[in-house]
Amino acid sequence: MKRTLRILLLAVAGEASAQEHLQMLADGRTWDCEVWSFADLVSMEPRGTATWEVRGDTIVDGLAGKIMQLKHAECSDAPQYPMREDNGKVWFACAGQWYLGYDFSLAQGETEEIFYCETFGLEGPVTVEVKDVQYEKMQGIKRKVMHMQLVSDANHEPVPFTWIQGIGMCDIPIYNLPSSLSGYGGSVLVRCSQDDCCLYVVSDDDEYRNTRLLRTGRTWEVTADDYVQTWAVTGDTQVEGNQCYWVEFADMRYLMREDGDKVWWSDNEGADWALAYDFSLEHGDAIVLCPIGRKETSYRITVLKTHTQYFCWCGAKRKVLWVRATAENDGRSNDYFWIQGIGSTRGVVKNSTLNDETHCCLSRCAQNGYGLFDKDYLGVINYAPVVSPSGMAPLSSTLYDLTGRRLPKVPQHGLYIRDGRVLAN
Repeated sequence: MKRTLRILLLAVAGEASAQEHLQMLADGRTWDCEVWSFADLVSMEPRGTATWEVRGDTIVDGLAGKIMQLKHAECSDAPQYPMREDNGKVWFACAGQWYLGYDFSLAQGETEEIFYCETFGLEGPVTVEVKDVQYEKMQGIKRKVMHMQLVSDANHEPVPFTWIQGIGMCDIPIYNLPSSLSGYGGSVLVRCSQDDCCLYVVSDDDEYRNTRLLRTGRTWEVTADDYVQTWAVTGDTQVEGNQCYWVEFADMRYLMREDGDKVWWSDNEGADWALAYDFSLEHGDAIVLCPIGRKETSYRITVLKTHTQYFCWCGAKRKVLWVRATAENDGRSNDYFWIQGIGSTRGVVKNSTLNDETHCCLSRCAQNGYGLFDKDYLGVINYAPVVSPSGMAPLSSTLYDLTGRRLPKVPQHGLYIRDGRVLAN
């Protein structure tokens, strides 16, 4: 009897502990983020780090809440945001009034008007829609993962992002919409903890954050001159025991397979395979390959630089390779990027445009409609680097705030980023 009672008490205590971790606001909760400037994949350097922390209680308009503050020992006037939580909804306070920021009670297909938090206060309202809902076990706690999209209007594009129950957003959690909406940069949540106990860490376990290139439902929009090609993984099949995928555009159809870091393609039902990508390559490595659909043409791919970079919204950490393609027949060359799990910034399929009449570039990559890469907001802005790695200048003294936006000058108060370091004034 005593043993049964003890088990029941432990079960109740465990459930209460799990419910506590499903809440977003609790004393001792911290969020560690990395801040990036997307304008410059060439330098491949983060602009700094930021840690947010729940620090104590507050009352606004008669309602009890918590204080979310940027954690920085050298800055006493770091940004603070009063926040409160009630039945799956999280509210921000601005000028003595509460505004809805998150609603974790939403179901797939539902919409909600929310306000979002910018560097200098709350803005909105904007309408968000739940595109997909999954439940994922993170550090032993089952959490609701909501793949969201900002509903487009005259002022906003349909930007995708992710909310995680009890964690917040896969960006700086205080900014419940992507801080990269500014176009200058962004950030990504890399770890969330409660009293030094890890609750969340960036992983690649699901179809949105994984670094595999081929999955049914994966699409790529490639801009070629004044029109857009949409390539899609339309299904899978088995060839000689290998998992393979059909990749199609218009009347073109290729069979592709992925083996670790290598991606292969065939235009002959899998009878004749050619290498398309090798993401295991490092600085200085070189290989010869044929662009997909172009076996008569070969290129020497030389890796100029590599880096592993976080991408916000889906919280994925992907390897980026700056490569140079040199045509074997005439020696012409072109620089662009390979991004693990995404493909080439010159178009995932053809993989180079040296001998093409049209100029192709990857504009968007998505999984089941949910954006994994977007040229306009995830900013591979420099498609054709002109500075060689050996001649690269040191990091400039350009100033950024903690969301990656450029600053015209050093702020009089608060934190800013210079040469990858967070500084206080």
